[in-house]
Amino acid sequence: MSERERLILQVNDICVAAAALELVSASESSLFGPVKPANWDALTSHQDAHALRVHGGLVKDGQLTLRARTGIKPNGAHGPIPKLSSAFYSDGLLISTDQAIREYGGLARAIARQPGQTVVRVEVQDVGDLGESVGFGYVRIASTGNKTANEVGMGPLQRIDNLRSAQGIYELDTVTGVWQTITIYPAPH
Repeated sequence: MSERERLILQVNDICVAAAALELVSASESSLFGPVKPANWDALTSHQDAHALRVHGGLVKDGQLTLRARTGIKPNGAHGPIPKLSSAFYSDGLLISTDQAIREYGGLARAIARQPGQTVVRVEVQDVGDLGESVGFGYVRIASTGNKTANEVGMGPLQRIDNLRSAQGIYELDTVTGVWQTITIYPAPH
């Protein structure tokens, strides 16, 4: 990616982040309490942070179905075909879920499971049931890892609603000691 493309994505992230923050302001209650500025910074400050663009409330059904078939993410990046292509119902729920993972032990459990690592994967077992449906997604019935085969016919997509947990990837900023969010996405509990 060129420096110009990276700057365009950063400006886009700032605009998306500002819009999301308006939805769940620091003084407004969210699913798990008021959003704390330190948690907001950790959610958006990693250079590869993409949760809002790829899994946020503005992601459309068509973008998720395209990803489920081809691996093309809502932000246009190419990746593997996920088992579940999912998004939060709103940016506010994404922000609240990230905060819940930080404050209610999900991130701490993931760190404990992966000692000495500076990049950790938070799994559903770390998060548990969030107590509310936070998102939806699409799974491929009879999908394979073959992108070409999936595009033309390895079974229909199935929409799954009522996703009540989440998964994510976090990286430790060794200078500040803050675990920054790379991504977070809804998952079934």
